[in-house]
Amino acid sequence: MSDRGSSSVDKDARIAELEAALAARDTLIDTLRFQLAQLRRLTFGQSSEKLDTSKNRLISA
Repeated sequence: MSDRGSSSVDKDARIAELEAALAARDTLIDTLRFQLAQLRRLTFGQSSEKLDTSKNRLISA
């Protein structure tokens, strides 16, 4: 019976370890998604603004 008890403790410890690793991974994914969204805005936001400016010049001319 004590063999099962220690096995259960080992399993519980492993589960806790995996849950912590999963939480850390989820946090990293969220951080990277946020950074990617910022970079997309910087990259494509500026280029689309330049495109709008050139369209306005064509319309004004």
